[in-house]
Amino acid sequence: MIKYREAVPSDYKEIALIHAASWKKHYKGILPDSCLDDNLESDRLEIWKNRFAENNPNQNVILAEDEGKTIGFACTYLHHKSGHGSLLDNLHVLATHQGKSIGLTLMQKAFDWSKAHAPDENLFLTVLSENELAKGFYYKIGGTLEEEYLEEFPKGNSILVQRISWTQRPSL
Repeated sequence: MIKYREAVPSDYKEIALIHAASWKKHYKGILPDSCLDDNLESDRLEIWKNRFAENNPNQNVILAEDEGKTIGFACTYLHHKSGHGSLLDNLHVLATHQGKSIGLTLMQKAFDWSKAHAPDENLFLTVLSENELAKGFYYKIGGTLEEEYLEEFPKGNSILVQRISWTQRPSL
């Protein structure tokens, strides 16, 4: 049975490894290989360690667990500096657990949290324009395309992304 809970700082290693594994699986052929190299895991570990060390009250990380093992997570930030609302910065579910509505549930929990703390803000995310699988999922659960633009990515790369938003709770 899948259980959901708020992450704590000691969860950063599992989150980072899922994050890296997801990038390697879904961004291969989209991002340059230099972004997906052997340093990806250490980079994600550093990022997640720092995110939890900041103790940002506008950040919420929700984990999905199966029999005590972390299998996915969502990270949301209220009042994003872009002015577009609350940012769903990360949504990743292990490939072995995709297709079981875990991503949808994580998104719903992120939406509910953001609306509880910033009711006038939409939830939005950016997705790589070439990531057809993710875009298909986001549109299927009610996302609306807001814009497509070039975004700076790690290691000095620019890549085409789409900003997708939700005014209503994501659902099938």
